[in-house]
Amino acid sequence: MTHFVLLVFLILIKNSFSKEASHLRRNLSVLQNDSPSDSNTQRPKMYTFFTRFSQDIEQELLDSWKKAWYEAGWEPVVLGLEDAKRHPNYRRFIDAFEQADYRVLDFDRLCFLRWLAMGVSGGGWMSDFDTFPLYSNPLADGLKLPNEGKFTCYSRHVPNLVSGSASEWNRMSDLIFLSYKLHQDTHWSDMLAFLEIHEKVNGYIYHEDSIPLERLYWKELNEGGISRPFALSSKCKDIAGKRAMHFSSADCKRVEFCDKKRSRGYEWLQAWKEKCNPEII
Repeated sequence: MTHFVLLVFLILIKNSFSKEASHLRRNLSVLQNDSPSDSNTQRPKMYTFFTRFSQDIEQELLDSWKKAWYEAGWEPVVLGLEDAKRHPNYRRFIDAFEQADYRVLDFDRLCFLRWLAMGVSGGGWMSDFDTFPLYSNPLADGLKLPNEGKFTCYSRHVPNLVSGSASEWNRMSDLIFLSYKLHQDTHWSDMLAFLEIHEKVNGYIYHEDSIPLERLYWKELNEGGISRPFALSSKCKDIAGKRAMHFSSADCKRVEFCDKKRSRGYEWLQAWKEKCNPEII
């Protein structure tokens, strides 16, 4: 039975899913276009998705994210649950969550729903609010999306920095929904769905241009710990040309210097600018 369901999943993908999906995409065309930002806007938009759970520490991180991306030449835009609700598929996701055997936690629900918020908002670039810009190329890639707008992830299967046209965002949200439907009896996240889409159908383009923080410090971690996290001169070569640095909660716990205060990513960014002279790249 499992093999049959998987076969149906693959057939649906290859045929752009179903008549219902096609109908929804036609409806969406009234709400959006494939441009990530207004052609009259000089700064390209960098979106994130944020819903506050009374956590001041996360608000501080979001404020640092806004400041960092603005200083890098982007217009930071924060989407939320109300944006996701504008999408024609919102109710379909909610009904699936409510009917599932395994309860989907609020955080995981929001991670799924952010795909809808982006699709209905016109697509473009999205960054997690714990991801800070390095060589982010706003002039080269901001207004004209890389890979002709095809959906692209810059951290393999971790969607902390991604880009794509509105139609590509909606294609991916359809795929993620179908993946979730196959796993409603267990814990399943949008990242696990994203990984499955990559492994089973090669459903998007992926790079490794966004660096996990732990990877940058793997040597120090293996040798006993990090004593000088902002001494970056010896790491400039490893960072050169990379688009972003991801200060995930898990990585900050491992490296310790940003644990419980991930907004220190902005402090780290200033040290990077001072030590690595990114303007010369």
